[in-house]
Amino acid sequence: MNPEMSPSSEVRLVGMHCTACGAMAYPFQAVCPICMAEDEVAEADMPTTGTVYAYSTVHAAPKKWRLPYTIGYVDLSNGVRVFSHLDPKGLGVGAAVYASTGIVSGEAVEEPRTQLVFKAVGDAK
Repeated sequence: MNPEMSPSSEVRLVGMHCTACGAMAYPFQAVCPICMAEDEVAEADMPTTGTVYAYSTVHAAPKKWRLPYTIGYVDLSNGVRVFSHLDPKGLGVGAAVYASTGIVSGEAVEEPRTQLVFKAVGDAK
């Protein structure tokens, strides 16, 4: 995910695939987290849909963060587990979600920070 992405940008998740052991992960990593291969890792597009594995809503954070915010794990449709911000609307364990973007910084920053946010399927895109 491009950190300079705007809220209206199309989401493309770029992860990694290790040809040595077959592992996949998101985000992209230059070294395989399973077998530690360095020269066997390639970029791989990840699906932008999945289901919520677990989540929590956070109520305390530095001033630059928007509160409360929800974070959790999403199991992508290819089995890769992703830690991300989540939109709390329509959320629950097992809920179908899709990758989107959202502003995660609070009002104490000059430039809003846009980041990957998974939203419940059925929410307006």
